[in-house]
Amino acid sequence: MLAAEWCGYCRKQQGDFERASVRYRVLDVDTPEGDRAMQAMGVRGVPTTIIGQQVVHGYDTTELDRGLTRLGYRVY
Repeated sequence: MLAAEWCGYCRKQQGDFERASVRYRVLDVDTPEGDRAMQAMGVRGVPTTIIGQQVVHGYDTTELDRGLTRLGYRVY
């Protein structure tokens, strides 16, 4: 998950993931590592979440649910 500390939707999504015990990693786009990942993917907004081969742009609960359900998570 590409995220930023200042992003309200990022915090909301992280809370959703924590409550559902979703295993995930956050790359803060305001760090060199996160910025490199963002540039490599060609994305400009956060949150951007990678679930397998699926890329979810923004706090799109329908798309997040679709990807996470395939992995056995019930989040939304």
